[in-house]
Amino acid sequence: MRDLIGNNIDVDDVPEERENSIVIALQWRGNNRVLRVKDAPQFLLLIQRYGGDYAWRVAVSLEYFLHRDLPTLPMMAFDLNAMSDTDSRKRFRFDHAGNKRLVILLRVHNVLITPEHGDRFSATEAVCLLLERLSYPRTLEDLQARYDRFKSALCRMTIYMIHRILKAAKKQILFSRTTTDERLQNYLQAFKRRGVPDELRVWSTIDVVKVANCRPTHDQQAQFSGHKKYHCFKYQTLEAPDDGRRGDGYILRASNLLPFLGGHAVIRRNEYLVFADSAYPNNNIMMTMFRGRNLTPWATAFNKRMAKVRVSVEWGYAQMAQNFAFLDW
Repeated sequence: MRDLIGNNIDVDDVPEERENSIVIALQWRGNNRVLRVKDAPQFLLLIQRYGGDYAWRVAVSLEYFLHRDLPTLPMMAFDLNAMSDTDSRKRFRFDHAGNKRLVILLRVHNVLITPEHGDRFSATEAVCLLLERLSYPRTLEDLQARYDRFKSALCRMTIYMIHRILKAAKKQILFSRTTTDERLQNYLQAFKRRGVPDELRVWSTIDVVKVANCRPTHDQQAQFSGHKKYHCFKYQTLEAPDDGRRGDGYILRASNLLPFLGGHAVIRRNEYLVFADSAYPNNNIMMTMFRGRNLTPWATAFNKRMAKVRVSVEWGYAQMAQNFAFLDW
């Protein structure tokens, strides 16, 4: 442990156990702190990956430490460490380690302040608030009791976090420019294991999900789906929402996905294909199932075989709705 931490930290004798969670005492630059035992492996991993200074700032922001010289532990309305992993998964869909890892990967600042109103949230609290807001269609009144915050502050921080994450992940939402040939080959092999013929270089599937909504006051015609006979929004896997009356082919054209994939050197060079249902076009980037009723036996067999593969795109929508039910409310 001394080798991992370095010379600027002294490891003291283990103090008496307090609240069954604090077992290790560390002294860093004159600040006496106590480290929770369940957070010790993650803290040491941070030191290995990012170095002492960054690991220290992240660990403090994630509340890995408490002041050892405090006579009593501070009472807080929101305390992730006070929850069990079971409760954490139920509320946020992630356990303790998962929530704290999200804070690190998203590089959220220690303290977040909303513009104009100046609502202050810790990094862990803000991330957990967003996850809990999306995990189930709860009202702001429900969250107010759990976070001891005004409803307006909870709403502002949720919106602030959404915009912050979208801005940080903007390059990854449409299609990652860093996707390598090796990774696409892994996708290709996975589809072949599911029954895709070796002659077809399918690496992905595409579809649109319809999310029903109440009859709107404005733009009723734009949001009405003539096929499904209800008002809805349509979401394409790699694109933002579109009006419910638009067909899948229109959404594909509006998203500019085909020109984007056609300009991707790895996809174009290896002739990789995206598989879709019959509502999409056939071209050198995308292939679809056979259309019509009176199909030849081999075309019928092909559709039946590939339908088992295409269902994977539906699983993604189902998992999103199950884990974050607020999105489908």
